[in-house]
Amino acid sequence: MEAGSKDERKITHRVAVQPETPNTVDSHPSPFRFTWRIGGFSSINTIKLYSDVFEVGGYKWRVLLFPKGNNVSDHLSMYLDVQDSANLPNGWSSYAQFSLTVVNQINNKYSVRRDTQHQFNEQERDWGFTSLIRLGKLHDPRRGYLMNDTLVVEVEVTCNVDEKDTAEHIMERLKKELSGKKHKNKEKEETHLHTIIKVVRDEDLAKQVGKYIYFDLVDYDKVRIFHVQKQMSFNIFKVSSSVTVLRCKIRGNLNLIN
Repeated sequence: MEAGSKDERKITHRVAVQPETPNTVDSHPSPFRFTWRIGGFSSINTIKLYSDVFEVGGYKWRVLLFPKGNNVSDHLSMYLDVQDSANLPNGWSSYAQFSLTVVNQINNKYSVRRDTQHQFNEQERDWGFTSLIRLGKLHDPRRGYLMNDTLVVEVEVTCNVDEKDTAEHIMERLKKELSGKKHKNKEKEETHLHTIIKVVRDEDLAKQVGKYIYFDLVDYDKVRIFHVQKQMSFNIFKVSSSVTVLRCKIRGNLNLIN
């Protein structure tokens, strides 16, 4: 999720950092905790907010928060962002384990905390949760998340961790790769289906369906694809497709002979 600067709002006077925690962690890191207090939360009209910057593992970080959700309408969205990514050298990368928490100010047991890890880089400079907590739950005064119209957010970050030593990171990478492949395959199938629907709606072709042409569900990856020009008439399309089918049959027979 890439963040721009058009609707940024920085709140500097409402931030509290734990004083006992150093700014940069060492080679045997313990989590760095950053606390962000946002007053007048219910009256905020900006799309997104940025916290003050804090430094961990040699990088400058900040919390990115969408009070009314990022591409969702019923949840608060929150992410960890690398603040100075535009000024970092080409090919920069930083692995971090972190948590994002909406603090329950009545009973900490009910605080909403989510943990994750990510390899931050030029393409993915921020990472977090689009649906962290429901807005209805957040704004309910009986729940304890907004007290005196103040929201308290915490982030814990651990850097300088060798990602290869964490089984969780390996599993996370595998899940991302698998999810990406499924998404691409779904896009291909949807595009193919959309094309079929557009063709079926053509009046000239619609008259032929059930008479000369029949449709059936097939395995997308096993279908031979050929291109049809937009201005091609249906009669020419029939001849072209017949020739293509005939060629496929001939090749199949030749393969059987060989």
